[in-house]
Amino acid sequence: MITADSLTADQRRIVEWGDGPVVVIAGAGTGKTRVIVERVRWLLETKGAAANPADPLLPEHLLVLTYNVKAAKELQDRMDAAVGTATRARMTVSNFHSFCQRILTENAADAGLPPRPDVLDGVAQVLLLKDITQHR
Repeated sequence: MITADSLTADQRRIVEWGDGPVVVIAGAGTGKTRVIVERVRWLLETKGAAANPADPLLPEHLLVLTYNVKAAKELQDRMDAAVGTATRARMTVSNFHSFCQRILTENAADAGLPPRPDVLDGVAQVLLLKDITQHR
């Protein structure tokens, strides 16, 4: 469990926010990754099967998204250490782009998309916009 002196008051407030989603926006070196990892640990400890057998929060119920692949890998590694590899493997920990691409691919038929929909990267987006504006 998190001790009172291991987090700042603001960090602790985010970790122990309660039910529902939390968005953590802060500058470099402020402890964002630590706060997210501790939030996941806190949720599993206070709302998980051991604490709430009648209606437990399962790792499968958690979605942790971050801005890039490197940050997602760092979160996965830290969560492996915090909650164990088996528990972390049951969660979705990803970056926004990869998560959205997975959802599109898994649900392509329902959305009327080809089986492997293309997702444009930054360069392809710029080229598409140039092409669209040139043909107006």
